[in-house]
Amino acid sequence: MSKASKHAEIYIVATHFHSEHTLGESAFPPSAKVIRARARQQDIDEFGMQPNFARRSAAMADLVKDARFRQADEIFDRNSATHVGGVPALLNS
Repeated sequence: MSKASKHAEIYIVATHFHSEHTLGESAFPPSAKVIRARARQQDIDEFGMQPNFARRSAAMADLVKDARFRQADEIFDRNSATHVGGVPALLNS
């Protein structure tokens, strides 16, 4: 990532709730900021870990067996105007 951007801060926004997408947030350094739509957080709280990725193979199941969702640093409602790395961004849920 340091080769792609000179910005020191990392922002992570998942497009939708599926374990194979949101679990990747935990691979980033602790300083990375997770921004999550309230609707995505409600899905995580209600449905928890979804086994769809783990059902593909025993190897995939092993990869996610100890995985946990990362806490969001910021939760937004329907729309959020923010700055991501100094660039204005509009996030929609």
